[in-house]
Amino acid sequence: MDAFRTHGAPSWVELTTTDPQAAAAFYGDLFGWTIQSMDMEGGEYRVIKVAGAALAGIMNMPPGAPTMPPTWGV
Repeated sequence: MDAFRTHGAPSWVELTTTDPQAAAAFYGDLFGWTIQSMDMEGGEYRVIKVAGAALAGIMNMPPGAPTMPPTWGV
């Protein structure tokens, strides 16, 4: 099954957090994920890979975002 082509299947999830480095270390250790960092406008973005496939991302809270806890979005 290809989640990117299956109607209604989540194809990308993203964690927005105040500490992306700690979150990447935590989830990488917990689930055995490979995390690849890349520079983007506005800061570093971390791509989560499972079995070599990019499935999710971790990013810093955007400047000016309302105060909220770290959040996973689909």
